[in-house]
Amino acid sequence: QWPRETNVSFEITAAGQTVHLDVDLPEVEDMPRHSVRAAERELRLVTRVFSERAIRQLYARHVHGIGFRLIGEVFGVLPAAQEVVVSGYTQRVDPKTGVIRDDYLLSCRVRKPSWLIIDFDRLSEVEPESALERFELRRSMTKTGIFLPIAPWVEGDA
Repeated sequence: QWPRETNVSFEITAAGQTVHLDVDLPEVEDMPRHSVRAAERELRLVTRVFSERAIRQLYARHVHGIGFRLIGEVFGVLPAAQEVVVSGYTQRVDPKTGVIRDDYLLSCRVRKPSWLIIDFDRLSEVEPESALERFELRRSMTKTGIFLPIAPWVEGDA
């Protein structure tokens, strides 16, 4: 199960050895705007409103986590797969035309030998953003979590 709507299309090429995933990511507007927890000493709930920066950083962690999980699912389900390319896009309004367009936010190419270096027994300690940086990652993101559009990996890229 996925915490937000996430649609994936895929193509399997090179005799099943390469898998390309195209992911329609959730929108940043779909991220929670606050958190709620029980007060430590009182019988009440405490609400914490997130700043815009915190929401963008939560979104960045979420979209990297989607990519990380999908790569793992492919390698786990398709033993013949030796390479996975996952590219995630979202819909944004073009400020020049007002037309909604698909902007790719990240694209990552992973070869199986590099993937298998991850210690899956300690997966809770793996940060998805850092983990994807180990591979061939195309992403333009500020430290505050603002994504700029990128050109995704396509078949035939060296």
